[in-house]
Amino acid sequence: ASRGWRLDAGGAFAFVRGTAPASGDGEALLHLHVDVHDTATVRFSCEVTPAEAWGRDALVWVDNVLPMVLVAETLHDHPGQLLISVPLAAGRRKLSWVWQYREGSASESAGFRVLNVSVEHAMGAGAARCERCTEGTEVSVDGTSCRKCAAGTATSPSEDGGAFAEEGC
Repeated sequence: ASRGWRLDAGGAFAFVRGTAPASGDGEALLHLHVDVHDTATVRFSCEVTPAEAWGRDALVWVDNVLPMVLVAETLHDHPGQLLISVPLAAGRRKLSWVWQYREGSASESAGFRVLNVSVEHAMGAGAARCERCTEGTEVSVDGTSCRKCAAGTATSPSEDGGAFAEEGC
């Protein structure tokens, strides 16, 4: 469910200006319900303008409260973007991205874009199928892609012939 958000041309959820009540006060909410089967972490990248609005106007909630632990890192290769990590307990979780704005607190150029969200141990999520990594590659540390083997190492063919082992290089 969402209120005050739209999917922009770049594939990110962005706050939509002009959705505030007549008073000029209000908030935009974006919710994601997720079932996690073990202790997990939600990670997402975002753009917040101005940067100091993070933690004041731009927030993330877990089960309708601010998380006790939250790590925010600046992405050096993407100026203006943050990588946020929040631990999650097992069970059904409600993740909410919140843009709170008050009359005069946000300039016309202010905004909040949620760019990429991943949740570890999410039930019923992920790729529809898995594919083995090809010769000369191995599964990445996070298990989401293949990466080239280090120089002087290689993968070995698996016993089923043709596919390559998942043990690594």
